[in-house]
Amino acid sequence: MHPFEVTNGQDIVEIREAFPRFQIFGGLDKKAAVAGKAAIDRELEAKLPFRLRQGGYIPYTDHYVSPDISWENFLYYRRRVNEIVLKIVRAD
Repeated sequence: MHPFEVTNGQDIVEIREAFPRFQIFGGLDKKAAVAGKAAIDRELEAKLPFRLRQGGYIPYTDHYVSPDISWENFLYYRRRVNEIVLKIVRAD
């Protein structure tokens, strides 16, 4: 499914628990990327480990990267996604 809109109440963890084979692209709240590093970390840690271990998921924001996300925050978001992905892959 794409887009997976957090602002419309869609939750990637809830949906995956209810529909284990459902494939998702996105579902990470873009508002966290606007809010800064701490919000980005909370959003990614709450959702990515579970979804990545389940498979059938491509991490991305909940629609498009909005223009109010600073370049610095976007780079931080992407780096953190990469770090978490590598951590999961290496652990498994």
